Amino acid sequence: MDLGYSKAGGVDNLLADRRGALWIGTQHGLYRRAPNAQLQRYTTRNGLLSDHIKALFEDRRGRMWVGTDRGLCLLAAHPDPRRVAVAAIYPLGRVSVTAAIETADGRLWFATHEGVWESIPGGAPGAIQSFLNYGTANGLSDHVIWALQEDRDGNLWLGSETGGAMKIARNGIRTYTEADGLRSTRFGSLIENRAGDLFAITSLGKERFLQGFDGKRFTAIPLRPNGISEFGWGSSQIGFEDHAGEWWLATGEGLCRLPHVARFEQLQYTRAKAIYTTRDGLADNQIFRVFEESRGDIWISTTGPKSGNGLSRWQRSTGSLRHFSREPGLPNDYYLPTVFREDRHGALWIGFFSGAVARYRDNHFQLFGRDEGITGGFVFDIFADHAGRLWIATHEAGLIRIDDPSLDHPRAVAYTIAQGLSSNDIFCITEDLFGRLYIGTGHGLDRLNPDGLIEHFTTADGLALGQPVTALRDRQGALWFGNMQGLSRWLPDPPQRNSPPPILIRGVRVRGVPQPISELGESAVPPFSLASGQNQLQFDFVSISFRPAEKRRYQYMLEGADTDWRTTESRSVNYASLPPSSYRFLVRAMDSAGTLSATPATASFTILPPYWQRWWFRLLALLTCVSFLYGAHRYNLHRLLELERVRTRIATDLHDDIGASLSQIAILSEVLIQRSGGDQGLTGQLSGMAHTARNVLASMSDIVWAINPRHDYLSDLLQRIRRFASDLFAARDIDFAFRTPGADQDLKLSADMRREIYLVFKEAVNNVVRHSDCTHAEIDLSRETDGLTLRVSDNGKGLAACESGAGHGLRNMRARATTLGGEVSIVSAAGQGTTIALRVPLGRPRRFPWRTPSK
Repeated sequence: MDLGYSKAGGVDNLLADRRGALWIGTQHGLYRRAPNAQLQRYTTRNGLLSDHIKALFEDRRGRMWVGTDRGLCLLAAHPDPRRVAVAAIYPLGRVSVTAAIETADGRLWFATHEGVWESIPGGAPGAIQSFLNYGTANGLSDHVIWALQEDRDGNLWLGSETGGAMKIARNGIRTYTEADGLRSTRFGSLIENRAGDLFAITSLGKERFLQGFDGKRFTAIPLRPNGISEFGWGSSQIGFEDHAGEWWLATGEGLCRLPHVARFEQLQYTRAKAIYTTRDGLADNQIFRVFEESRGDIWISTTGPKSGNGLSRWQRSTGSLRHFSREPGLPNDYYLPTVFREDRHGALWIGFFSGAVARYRDNHFQLFGRDEGITGGFVFDIFADHAGRLWIATHEAGLIRIDDPSLDHPRAVAYTIAQGLSSNDIFCITEDLFGRLYIGTGHGLDRLNPDGLIEHFTTADGLALGQPVTALRDRQGALWFGNMQGLSRWLPDPPQRNSPPPILIRGVRVRGVPQPISELGESAVPPFSLASGQNQLQFDFVSISFRPAEKRRYQYMLEGADTDWRTTESRSVNYASLPPSSYRFLVRAMDSAGTLSATPATASFTILPPYWQRWWFRLLALLTCVSFLYGAHRYNLHRLLELERVRTRIATDLHDDIGASLSQIAILSEVLIQRSGGDQGLTGQLSGMAHTARNVLASMSDIVWAINPRHDYLSDLLQRIRRFASDLFAARDIDFAFRTPGADQDLKLSADMRREIYLVFKEAVNNVVRHSDCTHAEIDLSRETDGLTLRVSDNGKGLAACESGAGHGLRNMRARATTLGGEVSIVSAAGQGTTIALRVPLGRPRRFPWRTPSK
C-alpha cells in the first residue's frame, strides 16, 4: 500500500479500530486509512509529541492512544488532519511508550523505557487523575518494557528487554520501602486513625518516626516530644492515636501523651500534654506496650532491670494510674504483658512473655495456660475475628484458637506445622473482608481459609523480605504487613470458584533421550513404540498458575503398571525398568483447594518384547516344532513301514525258501528210509534227520509267525496259543479249558511282546505236559487296566523245585517277563497242581536285563 510519502520509513505497528479504519504507526507519522480507502496523516503539526509512533491502542471507550518516543498522546474523538488532533498529552517521563493495555478492572497500563505506568482514575468517568510508575525500585528486573499482557486470573505480565518476564499480581502485593518515603523498615506499629488515615511508626537506632500514607507514598516526621530521646524497645503497639485524637507513645522515659493536632506533621513540634512515670504509679519508666480499650482506658506494660515487669491502667474518667501487682489471676513470675486485645463481650485479654494468657473481666483476672490447651512461650499477638473467636500468636507453639472466649473455662485448639502452617513461630494476625485469616510466621505469610485450607505467601508473591511482625486491615479492606525490610499492602480478591487447572506433558525422555514433543506441551502425546531395551522413561509435566501462593500438586498413574493414582509435588516422574507391555501414562493437576484437572494429560506407548517373545517369533518357533515333529513322525512312520516290509520279506523268505527246503529234507529223509532196505543204522540216522528237520521247521514257523507284521494283534496271539495247547494236550489226553477276553482282541502288540508271551506260554505248557502228570489244565488270558495276565494251571502233582526257583525253564520264563517289564509268579504244592502266571504291562518302556545263561 502506498502511504503517499516516500519518507514514511518502516511501519512499527498496525491497528484496526472498531469503525473499520486502519491505523499505521511509522517513524515519520501516524496514518489512518478510512473504510473508503481515504488516507490521512498526523504529525507533530497535529499536536503529537513526536512523529515516531511506537504504540497504538484503542480502549473500551473507543479512545485512541498513541505512544511515541517522547510520551503518550490521547487523540480526539474525530481527529482532523488539518487541525490539532490530540485531546490530551501525558509525557510519562518523556520516554518511549512501547505498549498499552486495558485490564479487566478498567485500569490502563503503559509500557515505557522507564518502567510501566498505571493510570489513576479521576472524578469523571474515564478521566485520569494521575499515573503511578513502577520501575526497578519497585522490584522490576528491568526498566525497559516492550510488551504487556493480562492472564485469565487478572495478573499483568511484562516483557522486558533484558530482565525476562515479570508479573504484577491483580490486586496483588505492593511493597513500600525507603524509596517510597519510609525512614526505616523496623516497624513498631501500624495505625489507622479516626479519619481512616494510615500511619506507621518505625525505629532507626534511638530515633522514632511517625509516617503518614497519602495513597502514593509516605511522609515521615521524627518523634521527639519534650526532647525525649529514649524509647521503648517493643516491636509492636508502641504508639497510637486514641478515640479522642490524642497520641500516646511508649518511651524509655515514661508514657507520653500528645494533644490532638490538625495535621500529623505538627506532632514533631508539639509538646507533650503529659508524661506518666513512676511518680504517677507506673512500675517502671521503660514502657513496653500501650493499648486503648473500648471504654477509653489505657493499659500499659512496663519492664525494667530494677523494678521488674508491671501492668498498669490509666483510667480516663479519673485521669489516674493503677498498678496491678501480684493480683490473683496473674502469673506469679516474670509476668511481662506482651499484648492486649479486647473481645466482643468487652473482656480484655492479655498475653504474657511466659506464654500464659489472662482475661480481665468484672474487675478480676483469670489465668489460662496448659490446662486449657494454651502452651508455648511469648505471646506475640491476640486477634479477635469477625465471628468473635480469639486467635493467639505464640512462639514455638503455633496459632491457638479459642472459639468462645466468654466461657468460664474456654478450650483452645492449636494450629501448627502439622496442620499446614509454614512455621510454629507466629508474630501477627489479621483478617480480610471475606473471613480469611492472615498469619505472619517465621517463614512468610500464611492464609487460613474458612474451610481449613492453608496457603503460603512469600517474596515470590510480592511480600517484602523478612518475617511479618505487624499486620493491619484498613477501612478499604486492604491488608498491611510490616516486614523487616519493607511494608507490604495487599487488597485480596474475593474467594472465587476455582476452575479446573490445566495440565500439559512437556517432555518424554527414554533413557535420557528426549522424544519429539511440542515446545508448548501436549495434552495427549501421540502413541509411540519402544524397543525392549528402551524401558527407562521420564515424563515431565506442568500446570501453569498465575494465582498468588498457588502451589500445584499432581496425581499420576501408569495404566498397565499402577492400580491407583499417586500424588506428588514434583513435576517429573521416572519409571526405571518397565516390562514389555502396552501402557498409558495419565497425569492431572490439583490446585490448593483440591480441584483436579477436568481431563488428564495422557501419553500412550508400547514397549515391545524381545524378538524371541514376539508373536511372529513364537509362531515361527511353533511352526518349526510342528514341522520337526511332523518330519520325525513321517520319518518314524517311514521306518516302521520299512521295518514291516523287512519283517514281511524275512517271514516270506523263511517260509517260502527255508521252510520249503526243510520240508524237502524231511520228505527226502522219509523216502530214503523206505528205500534203505531195512538197514537199521541208516534208517535211524534218516529218522533223526527227518525229526530234526521237522523240529527246525516248527521253530521256524514260530519265528515266521513272530516277525510277521500281519500277526501283531492279540487275536493272532490267542489263536496261536489255542492251536499249540490243543495239539500238545490232545496228544497226552489232557483235558483243558481256554478262557480269553471277550473284547480288545484287536489290541495291537509288538512283535517282541507276542514272541516273549508265546515262548513263556510254550514253556509253561511243556512243563505241564512233561512234569505234572495232570488230567486237566486251564489257560486264562485276561486284559487288566494296564496290562495282560496269562495263567496256566493244572491239577497235577506239583513242582518240587518251584519253591527254590530252580530249573532252566522257569528261569528263562522270568528272564523273558523281565524283558517285557513284567513278572512271572509260580504257585505250586505237592498233590495240588501248579499255577504259572505271567503279568506284562502295556505301554511301559522295555528293559533289557542280562539274561541268566543256561547251565
